[in-house]
Amino acid sequence: MVTGVDLVEWQVRIAAGEELTVRQDDVVLTGHSVEARVYAEVPERNFLPSTGRVLVLDEIPGPAQRPGAPARNEVETTRGRVRVDSALLDGLEISSSYDPMISKVIAWGRDRTAALDTLDEALAGYTALGIDTNVEYLRLLINDADVRAGRLDTGLIERKMPEFSFRRVDDFELVAGAVYALAMGSTTRPPLTDCGGGGRAGVSALRLHESSVWEHPAAASPPCMFTAAQPRLK
Repeated sequence: MVTGVDLVEWQVRIAAGEELTVRQDDVVLTGHSVEARVYAEVPERNFLPSTGRVLVLDEIPGPAQRPGAPARNEVETTRGRVRVDSALLDGLEISSSYDPMISKVIAWGRDRTAALDTLDEALAGYTALGIDTNVEYLRLLINDADVRAGRLDTGLIERKMPEFSFRRVDDFELVAGAVYALAMGSTTRPPLTDCGGGGRAGVSALRLHESSVWEHPAAASPPCMFTAAQPRLK
């Protein structure tokens, strides 16, 4: 998002025999972007993969697509821009047969602080009832003082996990989710009684891949892996 160049699109186009028309001088870095990888897992149980059926799904923040956005899953927010690349669908059954990563939430801001704030705001509105996710864990990490200050190392998660407190979605919130789904006119979502293990307020493993004009991962160490805090349901 810091270059405005879709690398995957160019990979496909070049593989199809097209000529690369973008030159290095055309690539200009603007602002800062951060990516959080949402997993169907339970962080407080050593990131155990989660299974279940997606009952209520709302991943994209904001009222509408950003004008001129290259993809239908990119929106403008009050703080910056957010893109969500997701494999989820309403009613989708999540099994243990595949990798538990279900989506990527990418945020852009004018600087690193703005990008993290935008990502936190996007994750705060991320809803996937019926499965356990690492969203809450990601928000806890994003709002951690060491993460905010860029004090990152390979032992960060092991040190931080004992300090994190996770909560379960209660019956009142599940009912509220069902009422919301009905109010939105949904007739295709499975009944709430299919919850089984129940939904969670958030998601487990936070992996943030950062890139910036001032702080590019190639300049120092490999992309950092972590997550963030303070969940809320719609």
